[in-house]
Amino acid sequence: MLPRGAAVVATARSTVGVQRSVATVDHRGMSIAEHWVAHTREGWKKVCEPESAAWLWDELRRWAPDALAGCLMDDHLHLARPPGARRADLATVLRRHGRCFGTSWDVAEPQPATTRAIAARTIQYVHLNPVRDGLASQPLGWEWSTARDLVDAVADPWVPLARLTSLLRRSPDSVLDQVLAGAWDDRPAGDPVVADLRALEAATCAALRRPPSSLQSRTPPARSVFVDLAFQHGAPRTDVLGEHLAITARAVRMLRGRAPAAALQAAALCLRDPRLRRSPTRGNTTVLPSGEERPPILARPRCVLPSAEVPPCCRGGRR
Repeated sequence: MLPRGAAVVATARSTVGVQRSVATVDHRGMSIAEHWVAHTREGWKKVCEPESAAWLWDELRRWAPDALAGCLMDDHLHLARPPGARRADLATVLRRHGRCFGTSWDVAEPQPATTRAIAARTIQYVHLNPVRDGLASQPLGWEWSTARDLVDAVADPWVPLARLTSLLRRSPDSVLDQVLAGAWDDRPAGDPVVADLRALEAATCAALRRPPSSLQSRTPPARSVFVDLAFQHGAPRTDVLGEHLAITARAVRMLRGRAPAAALQAAALCLRDPRLRRSPTRGNTTVLPSGEERPPILARPRCVLPSAEVPPCCRGGRR
């Protein structure tokens, strides 16, 4: 006999590779959030390549505008959202992604979070996945994670902090402390006196979640954000900026003052905090914005969720 209040989960695999499950929610209350996981098949590990990730991120935002947390990994994704969504709709989004980028997906049945405490630990679990896999030293360092949205480090946040404070009924500082495992407490104070072109580019691209090539495009607002950020933080001459952007000095002057306020604020935050800038990887070595190389992450970072605290909906199965 099962102990009182236990949740029963039975799983099976269908002929199309979609995990199916029937879950009995804890008797103490209805589900207040669901944890969705999907994996690519046959070892396909290109989810986070720029074009693939940008396409998938935008489509997932359309599918789950009310998301509580999201994270793309090399070969899978995690998403927490309020209950009620249909697995078939997510499978449709991922089939379209597969047709565009040459892969296929398995979508698991969502697992319920039946209390606010479990929901908070589930959101933390989603944000700490890049840390567990050695892709980042702390959750704010991974570009394709809503951890960055919670601290306004992106121009167009998918998950605003107010959404989580409302769900969890806790103060903003308390929510950030838990779901980011203390990472926001280590942020640097103050502005850099002068920023070099490489740091300006990295901050702009990180805030917009766009690749460096976007600075060579006329599509707004990458160029205007870069130019305004440069003038705010000790810009070189306009001809130097123009040469970096492959435009004329006159075009640089025309771009000045045109950056959206939210995008410029997010880019400035990324400039102040090196952890928030794009950090391309070279094999198992991470290249920091300063140009230094960080060795592979061998020690377990302090913010990794201990196995004993893994929420019930995340235990068992693949990450």
